[in-house]
Amino acid sequence: MTIDSCGATHRGNVRKLNQDNIYVDGMYRIDLSSDNLLLRSRRRRGIHTYGVFDGLGGGEDGEQASLMASQMLKLVDEGHDEKKIKAFFPALQSAIRQNTDDESVNYSGTTAAVLVLDDHTAHACNIGDSRVYLFRGNKLEMMSYDHTREQTLIEKGILQEPDRGHSMFRHELSQFIGSVPDEEIELNEHTASVDCRPGDIFIICSDGLTDAVDNEELVALLESNKEESADHIVLKLVSKALDNNSHDNVSVITVKVK
Repeated sequence: MTIDSCGATHRGNVRKLNQDNIYVDGMYRIDLSSDNLLLRSRRRRGIHTYGVFDGLGGGEDGEQASLMASQMLKLVDEGHDEKKIKAFFPALQSAIRQNTDDESVNYSGTTAAVLVLDDHTAHACNIGDSRVYLFRGNKLEMMSYDHTREQTLIEKGILQEPDRGHSMFRHELSQFIGSVPDEEIELNEHTASVDCRPGDIFIICSDGLTDAVDNEELVALLESNKEESADHIVLKLVSKALDNNSHDNVSVITVKVK
């Protein structure tokens, strides 16, 4: 199989800084002065690793946390074993805690959505509200889990499914990777795996995309562009989010299995 992949991160319409970072097969956003970035990869063999990280904590603290996530993922990725990705989350947690100055910030951290592909299987793992999707047979399946108070209230029956994305709790995270002064964050990452098939399209993204583009729009866009290249689809998704007046940074990675 050939894996065609492309990632893009964009400052968006409103934010002064881009606090997101992306990781595409060993490449990531190193220069934080560059608000917009496009990374392409096309390889046949080996393990393929991708990540989207949405920095938290305000200003440069969020930028640094998401950058540390990409740097840590590269260190883990160089082990060439998808099983080692699970070690990524506690290692990053420890690194951010060591880097946080309790006197200067209230908290610092990042969400994380990671996808690892070997020759036959896709492994998704996430903490926070950045997402991983599988588009197969014109159907969109979410492989990640939203660690938000909104999701918890839906599961308890306090909110209903139609409330998803519209409640005041949609951005209140119940899990993230990082540091809160005098508080220990217990990580409980969500994992999912699926056999890869030719024609599969995986989308990894920050909430800058999903807040602005609903599932119906995502499906329609992917259906009409599924024969196009990964970079074509990524640019279409980012443009759609910006056209829909996304109020956040927008980061998207598209992975096509051929």
